[in-house]
Amino acid sequence: MSSIREQPWQESDERDLVRRVKQGDDAAWKMLCDLYGPKLRGHISYLLRLSPWGMTDLEDLFQEAFLRLAKYREGLEEDKPIWPYLKVTGFNVFRSWYDKQKRSPRLDPLGPDNDPAHSSFERATVDERKKEIIEALKRCLDRLPADLQRVVRRHWLEGEPLDAITRSLGITLNQAKRRSSNGRSMLAECLKEFR
Repeated sequence: MSSIREQPWQESDERDLVRRVKQGDDAAWKMLCDLYGPKLRGHISYLLRLSPWGMTDLEDLFQEAFLRLAKYREGLEEDKPIWPYLKVTGFNVFRSWYDKQKRSPRLDPLGPDNDPAHSSFERATVDERKKEIIEALKRCLDRLPADLQRVVRRHWLEGEPLDAITRSLGITLNQAKRRSSNGRSMLAECLKEFR
């Protein structure tokens, strides 16, 4: 017993669509956006959920990905599936945005003090959260064994290179790396409630 369904999307249909998009066919472009838009929006949405800044820029990133596709559509290859290309384009747009966010003090996820969109109540809540995290970090550091604690404090909190730490503590580089890694893992476990 067979049910009535639409014909499945064929690879030859995709090749034809890519060819038409490359030629500047507006109807093909609309079809491409309709077919792959929701999937690309979902992919970018997934990436944004992994970032500390949330979903605020989803539409901008989605549009930027399709703008890049439109700009470089002549480079599309008809014999290759288009979704992997779109997925990489979406990731590259996200990565550019993410790098820009990391450099912007205004959009620091733990410090929106300079962002006028945040109310004084939200700033106070964020400040309380910062204090809570700092206190938890101090408690977790104090729980570390002394040899791990020295390396973690100096390397991860003060930014001292491991080479300098090895000379001053009289340990090998491998010991310093191991202590740094073990201490960081123990801190991560202790602070997992803040992830």
